[in-house]
This record gives sequence, C-alpha cells and structure tokens, in this order.
Amino acid sequence: MFKPDQSGPSTAGLRPFPWFLAVLACVSLPAAGSQRVYLLEPAAGMNPAYSLRSLGELEGARKVALPENGGHVLVLTQQGRVYGWGQNLHGQLGTGDVAARSIWTEVAGLTGVSAIAAGAQHSLALKSDGTVWAWGANTEGQLGDGTLVNRARAEVVPGLNDVSMIAAGALFSVALKADGTVWVFGSNWSGLAGADARKMVTEPVRVAGLSDIRAVDVRLGSGYALDGQGRVWVWGRGVENAGGVPRVLGEAERGSAVARLSAARVQAVKTVLDWSGAASSRQVVEITGATLTVSGGGARRAFALPGAVVDAAAGWAVAAIVDAAAATAGVSVAAVDSGGGLSQETNGSANTTQAAAVQEPGRTAGASTVQVSAGGNNSFAVRADGTVRVWGFNTAGLLGDGTGVEQAEPVCNLLSGVKSVSTSASHGLAIRQDSTVWSWGVGAFGLLGDGVTTAHVVVSPRQIPGLSGVVAVSAGYFHSLALKSDGTVWAWGSNTSGQLGNGTTSDNGTPMQVAGLTGITSIAAGRSHSLARRNDGAVFVWGDNTFGQLGDGTQTDRWTPVRLGSFTAASVSANDWHSLAIRGDGTLWGWGDATSLGLAGPGAVQYVLTPAKVTSFTNVTQVSNQSGLNVILRADGTVWYLGSGLATRYSGSLVSNVATQFALPRPAIGVSAGQDHVLVLLNDGTVRVMGDSSNSELGRPDLSSSDVFVTPNPDAACSWAALTPLATGQRVATGKAQTLVVRDDGTVWAAGVNGFGPTGPGGRGNVRGHPQTGGQPTRDDGCCHTQQTHAGLGS
Repeated sequence: MFKPDQSGPSTAGLRPFPWFLAVLACVSLPAAGSQRVYLLEPAAGMNPAYSLRSLGELEGARKVALPENGGHVLVLTQQGRVYGWGQNLHGQLGTGDVAARSIWTEVAGLTGVSAIAAGAQHSLALKSDGTVWAWGANTEGQLGDGTLVNRARAEVVPGLNDVSMIAAGALFSVALKADGTVWVFGSNWSGLAGADARKMVTEPVRVAGLSDIRAVDVRLGSGYALDGQGRVWVWGRGVENAGGVPRVLGEAERGSAVARLSAARVQAVKTVLDWSGAASSRQVVEITGATLTVSGGGARRAFALPGAVVDAAAGWAVAAIVDAAAATAGVSVAAVDSGGGLSQETNGSANTTQAAAVQEPGRTAGASTVQVSAGGNNSFAVRADGTVRVWGFNTAGLLGDGTGVEQAEPVCNLLSGVKSVSTSASHGLAIRQDSTVWSWGVGAFGLLGDGVTTAHVVVSPRQIPGLSGVVAVSAGYFHSLALKSDGTVWAWGSNTSGQLGNGTTSDNGTPMQVAGLTGITSIAAGRSHSLARRNDGAVFVWGDNTFGQLGDGTQTDRWTPVRLGSFTAASVSANDWHSLAIRGDGTLWGWGDATSLGLAGPGAVQYVLTPAKVTSFTNVTQVSNQSGLNVILRADGTVWYLGSGLATRYSGSLVSNVATQFALPRPAIGVSAGQDHVLVLLNDGTVRVMGDSSNSELGRPDLSSSDVFVTPNPDAACSWAALTPLATGQRVATGKAQTLVVRDDGTVWAAGVNGFGPTGPGGRGNVRGHPQTGGQPTRDDGCCHTQQTHAGLGS
C-alpha cells in the first residue's frame, strides 16, 4: 500500500544493491513493512550538484529498478506486486494509460512477480512461474510480442518460458533461461541478436555462442554474461566488443563486471555503483549503512538517509529503498565536500531536499510534461494528463486553442487525451490516445487532411476522417505524413515536388497510402521532401531535391520513394533544405545544404549530396531542426546545437560549424527547434525555452528575448466549458497577421496585428490574448450580418 510520507513500523535487514547494471546478490529480505523510496538526481551547474527527495512510502518495497536514460522508476514489493512512478508517455508504468504519476501506482493485473527491469521507455517483470511480462514502448520490438505497437498494460512475452533472470537496455530486452541459454529481443543495432540480420527483432531469439550462463547484465549497447566456470562474456557492438559476437573478457577487462554478475559474492553492508550523476563525468556512489556518498570530479558528497538501505539502483537518477523505521521528523540530510569547498548541512523533515531542482527565484515550472514541440514561432508542451499547453504566434489558429489570438503565456489547446503532437509554421497535428489524428491551422493545399485544398483556416482541432491506428505523425511545411501501427505511411497536402510519393505533383486533401512502403518505423516531413526508415534500417526518400536533401547523389526530384542505397539508420529527421539520420552507433549523419549541416566553409561544397557524418561524438538520441539550426540531444542528457539560423532578431544568434553545448540546469530528455527559439524538456518533467520572443515564443511577457534557457510562466488548469467567439465561427479567414471570423449570428470578430486598423474601427495596435487580463478577440461593429470575409488566404 502506498503512503505519501508517514513513518512505519520498525523493520530490519539490509542487502547490497545493484548499480544500473543490475548487480546480483543473494540476500535475506527485510520483513514486510513500511519502506520509503528516495531519489538522488543530478542538478548540473549547481553546487552541490544533486537533489535528494522522498517519493513516499511503499509498504513491503524490496527491489527498485530504473533505466539508464528515461524518467520512470519501478518498485517490487514483498507481496510480488509492482508499482511505478514518473514518466509514462509510452505506457511504461503499466497503468493502462499514458498519464505520468507523481505517487506510486500499481501495475494493473500483475502479481506473483519475482524480478523487475526498466528500459528507457519500457518495463519488464519476471514471474515466479518463469514467464516474462512486458509493457511500454515497443518502437524496436522490445516487448517481444511480434509487433511494434506500444502497450500500456503488462502482457506475457509469447513463447518465452522457464526464465530465471531478466535485464533491460534502453531499447532492448534480455532473458536468461533456466537451461543457461540467453535470449534477446528489441533493437539489434548493437548486434545483440548475433547472426540475426534484422535491426529490429520483435520476438525472442537465442544468442548463439552462450551456454551454461548463470547471470546476465546490460551496459549501454552491450550484453554481459557470467558462465558456470566464472568467465565473463560480452557481446554486441559496444565499446568493449567491436566484433558483435560473444567473447570472454580478459583479466584486465573484468573489473566490476565480476562483482555485478556474481551471485556468490555478497557485500554485507557497503555497496558501490557507477553513475553518470551530473551527466558530464563518472560518479561513484557508495552506501554504508544509512549513508550515501557520491564521489567524482574531485569532490565527495555524503547524504544521511533516515534508515538502512534495503535496495538501490542507478540510471537516470539513483533510487534507494530505505527502511522507514528510523525515519523521524528531524532527520539530517548532509552534503560534505572533501576538498573543503563545500560544507553544508540542512535539518528538516525526512523528505528535505538537499539541493532543489534549479529554478529562477520566485518562479515555478509546469511539471509532468512528456513532450515538447516548437512550431515556427510558437510552443507546445504535452502534459502527462493528455492536455496540451500552448503559447506564442497564433494567427491562422496555429495554437489550436480556438482563438487565433497570440498567447503571451501558456494556455490550453482544445484537445484532451493527447499522446503526442507535431507542429510546423503552418499547422499542427496531434495523436490522441485512441490513435486518431487531429489537425488545425492553415488549410491550404489540403494539408489538414479534411478534403479541402482551397485556402481556409481551422482554429479548433478537428479529427482527420478515415485515419486511425496511427503511431506517429510529422507536420511538414505544407504537407503531412502519418505512420500507422501496421508499418504503412500515409501522406496528404501540397505535392509541388512529389513529396506525397504518389507519382504525381497534384495536391491531395485526404490521406493516401504511400505505395511501396511497408515495415516503416520512422517518418519525417521537410519543407517539400519526405523520409521514412524501415525496420531493417533502410532509408527511403522522395520529393524536392534542389539542395541534395534526398541524399541520393543527385539534385533530381523524386515523385515516388527511392531507397538511399545501402545507408541504414535508427531514425530520420527532415529540415527545410537538409536531412539528418541517427545511426545505430549513435552517430549523426546528414545531407543537403552544407551551411545547415555545419559543413560549410572555405573550399567546402555548397551541397552535400550523399550522407556524411556531421558530428564527432556518438550517443545521439534525438535531433530536431528548423531554419538551418540542428538541436541535438545525447544519451547523457546534454543538448548541443550545430549549423546556422535561429534568433536572427536577437543578440544571441547561433552559428556554429562545430557542435556546441547549451548550458542547462539538469539533464534533458527531449528537444525541439523552432524558427527563432528552442524548447527543451528536462528529466524532471519541466520545460525550458530560449531565443526570440517577438511572437511570445518564450511564454514570458516580461522578456523580449533570452540567450539562456528560461522557464515559461505557470499555466492554469484546462477548462473547455465555454469556447471563445472564434471557436463558434462558421467562416474564418486570415491576413498575414490577422484572423477574421464570421459568427453564426452574422457578426464579424477579429484578432491579430492592428497596426493599420484592419481589425476594427478607429483602432491600432495588436489584439492579443492574455490570461491575466482576459483579452479576447474584438467585434467589428462597423460590419454585421456578413456572409463572406476575404483576407489573404481567404481570398
């Protein structure tokens, strides 16, 4: 039973815990009772650089698991039940929905569990009957059910029985059977499936060359195994094994691998783990009794916990289960720097925060955000409860809030139950939890998928008819792409360069399947070109090729998809004039406009016509690009920029031919680049933004621009009981920066830039929505009972 923060009965018992590589130890368990879970998180750029907080009590908690990169935590109780906390965008908490949880919530329908493991966005459980259960993200087949469909409820992995141990990598899963064989499923970019040539293995396959195995473990892209003779094996194309087939580690290489894997060596009190802590250097965490010590970078910091540690693990944070018997209201949480530079002790309640999450004084950040998306000059933040907060430029209804009024602070998009969004300078797309797709914004060329190819504006999201079972969408400049769970791709909108892939250049106002594409797992829509990645890593391109953005060695447009030679990738991304791909080894490759790729310079080519490596580092997990700037997220949570563009209207203009790191208060888990601003999602679920604010992109009316990341203003709860007048309009038209609506009663309402008085009699200045002042669109009383309005796109 979960308890927010209360003291429980005294219990005894202590066992060493696994670090994020899952140390095995045979230990005695504490008697069932009240345990409290603590989380030690990095707070990069601060001194001290860590934040310690309580996640509340959980009765009988005995084992904890969390991924190397991600944002969720799993706990197994003495009763064989599993509870989750944290991010849940892909259903990794097993609650049947995708809403994040700030309290411990039980995984639905799962009992009799003996072990747990956590991937970046998926989760595993081993039952006492030897079956394995999986839930969460399935983008690489890591759930082992033969599909690529995410699942928010735990289900058994078919055909996998007699399992004695499990482990989870970021995008793959490992199972050890009682007969000593090892089985894997999920991402195979690191060669974990051995001879299997598939890049995505959707069902369990045996790892050839491994037998008589007693324990398994994973580290980044490599697998580790301990056999009956005490030998440690490594496989996969990780840093320790370039060959991709199992080999025995030499004595000099064994190091901590033996301690992690050995079930015979049990440390009674003191345990040690490696942790990437501050996301920039290796940290060593030691637990002795009730003291947790972090060492690294020449500093040593000790934290006094309110009781003995029952279990702990490290990944994106350090999680520790603490015997709650010793918890008191006056516990001391101390931080001590061995170098003498820091000596700090804070007394307070049991859940005292030793170093609070970084925030600006007097400001709070909207927590529990699970995705960010930057349109041309506006911002979107998808919350864990399925609502979407929006702010910034809103002419033509680009925010989907039903108003068409620029929003200086976060307000609510009119949709609920949203899983993810994709936005551009012209329109927005959203996938709801029922896998339907909704659109809003400029309807020219049919890019809203509503069957209308003539110019029109939609200020409130509308469902795209006939489009279901969608797992991903991509909003291009004037065309749209959707990926269905069956691996097919659908396209609609402008087709001037063949970007719809149907063999013509005729626009299309309804989704049509792109012929010849099956087994697709990733899509990207650029200004006038399209990309798709197949489950074997093959990349397909079509559309505009003026700048070489198709990467096929030519500058010839392609009206149907063509394969990009033998080039393979893990994911793809499209910009206006170039394309990017993250390869299986975490390197970033690109082609197209050289300046946008950071490859321009004296003597350099103007266009890169075939894929070229654009960064020297690896471990890239996400890239977002717009207007020539590429924003790169790495596995350690650092964010980098490359290329040119962004912020031409403020002093912090970014131009770099070498990847340059942004300064952030803590590790990031998501990024999105706008035309003149950048959005970052931090691992505590809060949002930061930097760049220009001429169109309120920062969500901060007090700032005209910022060359450092700031927190948008707080947002209020969403309520859609009463829509604004624009939402009830029958005819909508826009100028360059104005929106006009004819209501059912014949009156005309206007919003937008009013510099020359077009939105009402005798007025100048902008009509802008502002939650604090209740700003609304203004009625033009000089015109009424009008049946048609023409302005710009509406003409």
